Amino acid sequence: MRWIIVSNRLPFRKNEAGELTRSSGGLVTALSGVQTDAEQLWVGIAPEGIDEAAWQGMPLDYQKSYQPVFVDENTYDAYYNGIANDVFWPLFHYEGSMIKFSLDNWLAYQRVNYEIAKVVSDHATHDDVIWIHDFHLFLLPQMLKEMGVSCRIGFFLHIPFPSSELFRQLPVRHELLQGVMGADLIGFHDYSYARHFANTLNNVMNIHADLRGFWWQQRRVEIGVYPVSIDSAHFQQEATSAETLTYAQQWKTAQPGRRWVLGVDRLDYTKGLVLKLQIFADLLESHPQYRGQVSLLQLAIPTRQDVDEYQKLRSEVERMVGEINGKYSTPGYTPVQYMYTSVPLHELLALYRQSAALLVTSRRDGMNLVALEYVVAQDDEDPGVVVLSEFTGAASMLSEALLINPWDIHGSADTLAEALGLSLGERQERKRIMQSFLSHYNASDWAESFMRDLLTAGQENEAGASQPLFSKTAPQALQEVLSSLKSQVYLFLDYDGTLVPIQERPEQAVLPASTRDLMARLLAKEN
Repeated sequence: MRWIIVSNRLPFRKNEAGELTRSSGGLVTALSGVQTDAEQLWVGIAPEGIDEAAWQGMPLDYQKSYQPVFVDENTYDAYYNGIANDVFWPLFHYEGSMIKFSLDNWLAYQRVNYEIAKVVSDHATHDDVIWIHDFHLFLLPQMLKEMGVSCRIGFFLHIPFPSSELFRQLPVRHELLQGVMGADLIGFHDYSYARHFANTLNNVMNIHADLRGFWWQQRRVEIGVYPVSIDSAHFQQEATSAETLTYAQQWKTAQPGRRWVLGVDRLDYTKGLVLKLQIFADLLESHPQYRGQVSLLQLAIPTRQDVDEYQKLRSEVERMVGEINGKYSTPGYTPVQYMYTSVPLHELLALYRQSAALLVTSRRDGMNLVALEYVVAQDDEDPGVVVLSEFTGAASMLSEALLINPWDIHGSADTLAEALGLSLGERQERKRIMQSFLSHYNASDWAESFMRDLLTAGQENEAGASQPLFSKTAPQALQEVLSSLKSQVYLFLDYDGTLVPIQERPEQAVLPASTRDLMARLLAKEN
């Protein structure tokens, strides 16, 4: 068996010497850590500046493990920028007013998906497993099915899936859904994304779908939720390395007595940087005790610098930074330190360890791995607090983060003030719970769980499919089912959040007397 991984581009980058080297991104790390004997073939568009002749000169292990797809520059631009970035990215992040749909660009998107499908089809055998990644390749699963590819196909979406009402605005909504429905397993980061997808199939395609899956063209397609994680052990190791601790001490010495709220975001409209600056300004206005004591350090990582919307966003952010600093600065105190750049890993980890809080104000975010990195990098003796937008996938993973609605400026400022005022013991307890979870669930666990489910996806046949009980109200439906069955009945019930309310500590999750009585009456029934 072989794993065929398909993504927009092959995972390569050029180093400072201009040489092509394998990148070490999250997906590469996740797959490399999975314990498997399966070979891996990675298919994607060739690295920028590499043509077929140049690829033939690459090392043999590259040519064996990676299969490039060659697309001309104009077609790639129309597919990548014209559709993926200018249509799918804003729509799926609830920014419908920013969509720029062009039929010519859509034809290019179809053409690139088809070219990639041809290459995958040429290399795939019945025993392979194909894992397709992200919104650049929505059409690929069904194209592969139509080309006769018979092996299992998985598709994973790394960004949110929007509500069905928003998705219906897409001119090519049927084509996109039919494309992804060619997969045997469709994965999302969060249950809300999976729910939106199932509702969209119901409302747009008139297909009965739930959070488990649906039937399409006489086969079962599974839906799954797999929140991505990070290489926790690696980040913890690097966070306590001598290089990181040296940077941390230098930062602490240079800014004695100052407390920092940290922001680390790409300069993208989905990240809510304008909202973040408004929240921090409100903190200084409504909690004046923090003036002169707390500063915001915002790293804005450049992206799509040649696009008008991003240039306007940068101008707006920098204008607001100047406005806040002009209003609240004093000799020796600058409220906002703004850096339009990225920083090396160990410097970033030092900032994680030295900041009192991480402020994430995303308007929409598939996951937000910065929040996870911040948690695992924290100093046990004096940890910081995560203040996290509820519109991120990470909000469902980080149980002890303080959640905010970033559009509620004043409420978010109050939550940030709460974070800055937490006692040492509470900060340590919150960090301990989240760090413990992330130490047991890393990026490789995410990849392994998806591939494990993909290997068994689609085995359920229609006759053996389980059926929902809830066409009527739950108690009535359950009573009718129990009355109609002649054989033994087994009920499987969750505990936390079902039989008992969710509690912060396990010992507090005590079964209520009313629930215990109901269970006793059910058990007294025949069978």
